[in-house]
Amino acid sequence: MSIYRALSCGFGLSNKLKLAIFFTLIKALRPFGMPIPFSARVSVGGGGGRTSKINFLGTIDEMLALGGIFVEEEYKPSIAPTSIADLGANIGIASVWFALRYPKAEITAYEANPDLIPNLRRNVEPLGVRVENKAVTHKNGPVTFFVMHRNFSSSLDQKGSSIPVTVQGISLSDIRADFLKMDIEGAEFHAAHLARAKEIVGEMHGKSEADIEKMRGELSRYACSFTKPKGTFRAILR
Repeated sequence: MSIYRALSCGFGLSNKLKLAIFFTLIKALRPFGMPIPFSARVSVGGGGGRTSKINFLGTIDEMLALGGIFVEEEYKPSIAPTSIADLGANIGIASVWFALRYPKAEITAYEANPDLIPNLRRNVEPLGVRVENKAVTHKNGPVTFFVMHRNFSSSLDQKGSSIPVTVQGISLSDIRADFLKMDIEGAEFHAAHLARAKEIVGEMHGKSEADIEKMRGELSRYACSFTKPKGTFRAILR
């Protein structure tokens, strides 16, 4: 994400400058693993002038996500949905974009990491987004979720120096929405076949040809396209 992209996300000059300054600081301190919490008001194209404040924890992953979601519009639905489920919401950057862009849609944000829930609620509940502290997977009931220091990498799979916590799991088959944004850190390979949405856009955590074929199998009811360098996919119900 460039400084120009950071500027373009902000609402008004003060927020554009704030985003540019904090992006520069966060990028400089990235090698030291030092996040810098801050907040900024953002707006979206086609959002009718609506704006909202995002409270950032101050990580480089958040800045990269902000550029991808607000500037590249990587999660933009092909048709305006009436209901949206943000699977793997983190601090809610995508949910904020959805709420500003589609204010009449019913939106639910699902996030498994309990440490992120307070900030997620601050960011999205003022916009009418419902928050669920649940891990999206292939079954209902308690599951072990592994929290990483780099929270964007937390998942149901143990890796590195993660901290295990017990959270409530929800089967993807129980999530009803026209549109799914899916970023569930590998669980897509076990749960995607249960999706009932008209359209899914998401991250695929694996970029090999075998991973792509596995996802095609999971999404056999959908017409799928994959962007291999970024590991993203779009699936539309046939």
